[in-house]
Amino acid sequence: MTLLHFLNCAALTYGPAFLLYKCSKLQEQKATSIVFYSALAYAVTQLAKLVIAATILPSSSSSDTSSFSIIHEFFRIILNYGDIMGVAYVLNEVKASPDTKLLSVGLGWGAAEAFFLNIAPLWIGARGMEFEWKSVQSAIEANITYLLYFGFVLAVFLFKRKVNINAEEQLKQQYQSQQHIASLALFFYCALPSLLSFLRFTLQATEWIVLAIYLAASVG
Repeated sequence: MTLLHFLNCAALTYGPAFLLYKCSKLQEQKATSIVFYSALAYAVTQLAKLVIAATILPSSSSSDTSSFSIIHEFFRIILNYGDIMGVAYVLNEVKASPDTKLLSVGLGWGAAEAFFLNIAPLWIGARGMEFEWKSVQSAIEANITYLLYFGFVLAVFLFKRKVNINAEEQLKQQYQSQQHIASLALFFYCALPSLLSFLRFTLQATEWIVLAIYLAASVG
């Protein structure tokens, strides 16, 4: 029963990403290398953020994850801008059509987070003697994160896109408007984890409510 529960949670966590990869024909478009390159970039970016956080943050603030700290969350928002730099670097390096590039980078970035953050809790929690909703909630959260990263990668792409200097004035204004919207979306992305922490630890919201708000924010 515990093995079946683990397999179900693992399938719920990683199955949608695999199906998306197959159904979107990324494999036929030779985008596999972009997906893995994005996953590697995610790992390097998070490692750099951890090193910076351990260096800058006070030891009490960086070690305590069971309460809401304004100082900790402020630095967390700043460090999340590292994700923007990481995704922007990958978008500059990979060569593919815009649609393939956005989908591949978003999928690779989201799959890497799902693997590094969920595999150990799933293995430990889902193999317990009693059924716990926590493993299912973690799997649902991983799927919501895929949606968030697809929008995040699109926002980075729009923010860094440059218009031709010889383009029409209307097109320039359209690009500038998109960049303003993208910049707001990127700030919201950086602040979203702190908002969820505030809901969990300060307002004591249930995990289902947090997931619902997370879904609404990711889709919006």
